[in-house]
Amino acid sequence: MICSPTVVPATADVRQSFPDITALGYRLQLASHTEPIGLALSAEWHRLHERWRHRCLKGITADPFIAAYAEVYERFGLDPAETTSSMQKLIERYLLSDSPNSVPTIHPIVNVVNVAAVDSLIPLRTFDVDRTDGSLRLELTTGGESFHPLGAAEPTTLPANVLVFRDDETVLSRFGYRDGEKRKITANTKCIWLLGCRNPGVSNDVRTGLNQALNLLQRGSDVELALE
Repeated sequence: MICSPTVVPATADVRQSFPDITALGYRLQLASHTEPIGLALSAEWHRLHERWRHRCLKGITADPFIAAYAEVYERFGLDPAETTSSMQKLIERYLLSDSPNSVPTIHPIVNVVNVAAVDSLIPLRTFDVDRTDGSLRLELTTGGESFHPLGAAEPTTLPANVLVFRDDETVLSRFGYRDGEKRKITANTKCIWLLGCRNPGVSNDVRTGLNQALNLLQRGSDVELALE
């Protein structure tokens, strides 16, 4: 599949406040007969473990890609020591020891995207298209929006000026580092958004991360671009 990803629309306040930050994505239809995606990822994780094992935390944060996202988090008013990207969390938790810790199996699609994110060092997001309400976009919160972080027991209330992915009903994800519960991938998912976060320092590499995920998905399933 050779095609160009879609640029996720951004509201005027996002374009004004963060003109150099965007998101690219593919809307993908999964074959109805494919459940689950038949792809063993243990070899991929072993390869990534060989790449990262014995690295110290300082060596991870000094990586140009990871440092680029830390700079973005600082622009958002966040502490990059406390706010880290999803792929950095995976590296720190599972890939630094002599023997790789077992990476949790979540959902076949999510597992594939996690491998591609760690390999490319691009934070990738996935949402269930059929569970979204209206158009997907990047937006700054006005303050008071409810957001239920993935894996959290309860929703939280977001302050103003948080950069988020959202649809017409709810916040789906905080840009670059925290997904939400409401539009997550499930066993019934048939159509997905696959998104990559684009900001200074990694702008030319987001397509690489997206295409790595796309290629892995195609190895285990029939995947087609879905019409908007």
